[in-house]
Amino acid sequence: MKPKRIVDQITRMAPRGKNIVQVPNYLTPMQFGRYPADNAVTFERWYYNNWNKSDERDRLYLPIQWTALYCNNGYGNHTIKHSIQKFIDELDRFKKYYTIVQYDDGILNNIDHLDIKVCAMSGPRIDFALPLLCTPHKFNYDQKEIKKIYKASFVGNLTHAIRAQIINELSGKEGYYISTQKHGLYEYCKIIAQSKYVLCPRGYGQSSFRIQEAIDFGAIPIYISDEHIYPYGNVNLTQDITFEEIQSATIDEIIKNEIEPKYNDLAAYYKSSEVKHLFTYEGCKKEILNYLKNEPADNQENNGMQ
Repeated sequence: MKPKRIVDQITRMAPRGKNIVQVPNYLTPMQFGRYPADNAVTFERWYYNNWNKSDERDRLYLPIQWTALYCNNGYGNHTIKHSIQKFIDELDRFKKYYTIVQYDDGILNNIDHLDIKVCAMSGPRIDFALPLLCTPHKFNYDQKEIKKIYKASFVGNLTHAIRAQIINELSGKEGYYISTQKHGLYEYCKIIAQSKYVLCPRGYGQSSFRIQEAIDFGAIPIYISDEHIYPYGNVNLTQDITFEEIQSATIDEIIKNEIEPKYNDLAAYYKSSEVKHLFTYEGCKKEILNYLKNEPADNQENNGMQ
């Protein structure tokens, strides 16, 4: 007997209510590939599965599964974009909508004709910025046995010039664990747990899963990007280094002079339940619903991007 595809393994009746758009099944697929490797349910899908009538707001929730559709179909090939666009063009233009998107390039379809708020983790249009989230990795390390043996670490692929600079500058430097080699997920997470700081450079997308992973495993995330995304519009949720800063000073110097003096306060801050909750699916959903409930006027909005 052939094993069931993931799309067949997780089934659920589509949520219904007066403020959710009923979309055809072909626009709400499960994503076939997993990234990270154990990310069985993306936030987009989780939000859809866990939406209920008590979550209704003035705007209609448009539950198109953008990331699954694009990733399952050649990263947004013409055929799937055309099918999505046909449905979007038939929506009532006199109604207000919101939608959730993780896809690195954001929504590839044209939504300019709609009154819609895009709650996004990446992309050129972000009306309400979200952290890049995945389901938590299921590892528990004994905090009494885990020692902070690395000042900072980065394990990842070479997908952006910022990452190349990190590798060139810090590979082999004492106190740093820097690698582009493939690691098993358990080993990868253990290195994070053994690090005081985790370098979270952007890759192809503007943000990084490492921010959540660092917080989950007791490290301080240092977000390095040329285009920072501030989750929920809150600039205090990450320790940021800009691309311009690493052109005039080394990363090691910035950590030593600007971040290291605040280590104890930062460690306590990232251990707090309030901060940890913001980097969970449940916490992110709550922030989205609060945003919609207290939606600012268009001319006062903060899109969360630098």
